Amino acid sequence: MSLPLRIVDCASESGLAALASRVPKPDEALEKSVAAIIQDVRTRGDEALLEIGQRFDSERLSSIKASDGGDPVEPSIETAYRRIFDFHLRQLEVLTASMQKDGRGWRWQMSPDLLIGQRLLPLQSVGIYAPGGRASYPSTVLMLAGPANAAGVDRVYLATPAAPDGEVDKGVMGAARVAQVSGAFKMGGAAAVAAFAFGTETVPRVDKIVGPGNRFLNEAKRQLWGSIGVDGLYGPSEVCVVVDETSNAAFAAADLLTQIEHAPDNAGFLISVSRSKLEEV
Repeated sequence: MSLPLRIVDCASESGLAALASRVPKPDEALEKSVAAIIQDVRTRGDEALLEIGQRFDSERLSSIKASDGGDPVEPSIETAYRRIFDFHLRQLEVLTASMQKDGRGWRWQMSPDLLIGQRLLPLQSVGIYAPGGRASYPSTVLMLAGPANAAGVDRVYLATPAAPDGEVDKGVMGAARVAQVSGAFKMGGAAAVAAFAFGTETVPRVDKIVGPGNRFLNEAKRQLWGSIGVDGLYGPSEVCVVVDETSNAAFAAADLLTQIEHAPDNAGFLISVSRSKLEEV
């Protein structure tokens, strides 16, 4: 696959001008398309999810619910999850170390007749989103479910688009099993956000949705913020890699590709003071 690469020589051309051209611009067609998907899912539930999934993800999609075939999980997945979970558990312990009672709150007798305080409680349910289509991301499942489980969230559900065969990647399902998700659903983009925001016959409504995605997912988060909690608008993906003569060109190329592989509108920037190293990468 060839990539559209452009070299900007800052000795004779402004690099800032090239960077400024990447600023996101309003897309009225995108906004209308996402609004229509949201309304369709809100009105028709599972029926709409299935039709949208067949149109955008896989013609062979026959069920919204994803099943785990129980295939063996790579030991590295289990090791990664344990490390992620332990890290966030320690993070929680440090952040709440000075709090009274159960470690999740504090109280202060501000005056003889005024008691104030704060309680930190985990959400009851969270929907995590793992992108699919061009690639599969078991790591995303681990990095989203790990913090939720460490925080004590009661139910963690996974949404991910179906592969061309109508199923979910085995690695993703294995990661979901290791992370003990409460349920997994084959749905992507704006439809997944809408399903988690309103609930359908099969998909439960959740308190918050987290995870990266394409511009359709981000636009759905933007439109549904307030109906459902969102973590942020992540994407299109962008990455900037800085190299010099001592850098490993293969590592630098991999760092670029792991981001810009997500979608055609992703951007990668490579900065180098060495023309030869730039060309090597």
